[in-house]
Amino acid sequence: MLVSVIVPIYNVEDYLERCVDSILKQTLTNIEVILVDDGSPDECPRLCDAYEVKDKRIKVIHKENGGLSDARNAGLDVASGKYVAFIDSDDWIEETMLEELCYAAEVFNADIAECDFCNVYKDRSVNEMEGTSLYYTATNLEALKCQMGWSYFKCIACNKIYRSFLFSDGKRYPKGKYHEDEFFTHKITYEAKKLVYVDKALYNYDHRRTDSITGSKFNVNGLDAVEAWREKTSFYKSKRLSDLYIRALDLYVWTALNRLELCEKEHISGERVEEVKQWLKKDYAEMVKEVVNEAKLKSVERYMEK
Repeated sequence: MLVSVIVPIYNVEDYLERCVDSILKQTLTNIEVILVDDGSPDECPRLCDAYEVKDKRIKVIHKENGGLSDARNAGLDVASGKYVAFIDSDDWIEETMLEELCYAAEVFNADIAECDFCNVYKDRSVNEMEGTSLYYTATNLEALKCQMGWSYFKCIACNKIYRSFLFSDGKRYPKGKYHEDEFFTHKITYEAKKLVYVDKALYNYDHRRTDSITGSKFNVNGLDAVEAWREKTSFYKSKRLSDLYIRALDLYVWTALNRLELCEKEHISGERVEEVKQWLKKDYAEMVKEVVNEAKLKSVERYMEK
């Protein structure tokens, strides 16, 4: 039972060894570790090559910079395991994570197994959920509802293992987009027949970097979240999943309004901002039809008047 662990790498020389060492120390030893050097300008390429020499389970890919999604996709293209996992190179995992997730997936015959994660800040570490160590199973639709409410099953990529057949028809992360998990995770979740959640924090999410995508100041790339939610509403509508569609529509509107407010605060303008406003104008009738609340509608109308 081989697990392919894909690690996209860019400008993380101070964190890479912590990440890779945590993978190599897994109690589940039947793994292949795919280190994808995404054109990193620092010492990461050399570190990757040194690891490949040291451990035969490691494969290294050197490629031109294409962003996080493109690096994940490059790893998927060569992955050969029954399961696939993604680990961000500035994070690290507990030594039993892969074994415990594989156990859960096999016992519950799940296509995706997910665990809780620990948020690591400068002054504290906080588990995202309760940490009961219990197992929770769900159908694909139940898990999608949980993702909407940020419950046990979440839309992030890195706290999971996936059966590799879920990617076999060419499903890949959207190249060049920020908020790539919002664009993609619901699609792969929909394809799963069953999921299992392990309520134990086995993944460590490092929030201390200020130069990472999530730690940096808001900029125009944050508007990709609006596009992701808009696409998500279209996906649910095409699948005739009315409850999920209505909930996604509401979250799309909230996200758009929130990001436009941040753009005003940061004095961001331009073509991308105007595009989001046009989306709201185009989708307004659907918002009214599906009873998006009055306060949100009034805020949308304010942008339509500009």
